[in-house]
Amino acid sequence: MVHTLEGEFRRKRRMMSRAWGTVLRGGMLSPRYPALFGFQLVSHRLIRYASPFLHLIALGTNIALLGHGRVYTVTLLAQGAFLAAAALGSRVEARPFRLAYYYLLVTASIAVGFWDWLRGGTPLVWEKER
Repeated sequence: MVHTLEGEFRRKRRMMSRAWGTVLRGGMLSPRYPALFGFQLVSHRLIRYASPFLHLIALGTNIALLGHGRVYTVTLLAQGAFLAAAALGSRVEARPFRLAYYYLLVTASIAVGFWDWLRGGTPLVWEKER
């Protein structure tokens, strides 16, 4: 068990750098699964693993569409408020800020784990959390 959010980030990063191999090379994307199990894989695993990239696409799309309707202004402000809350979450103990910070760290760990996997994975040993 880790005692800090940063420790949780390192743990998830290590886990995700291993999980990407299973997703991309281990057959998780295979169409041979029964329909219900395939739906469960896509809805739970694959969307979760794609979430950091989906967040970036949503932010980029929102910026590109700014000025084409009020909804894009409102959603961009909401995204900015969330990112600001996450940035403050490492220093502010209020629960909403800490929750935003946690969500950002866990989501970022998926992308950083993917980067680690592309570069050859993580070492088999790691430094234990204190």
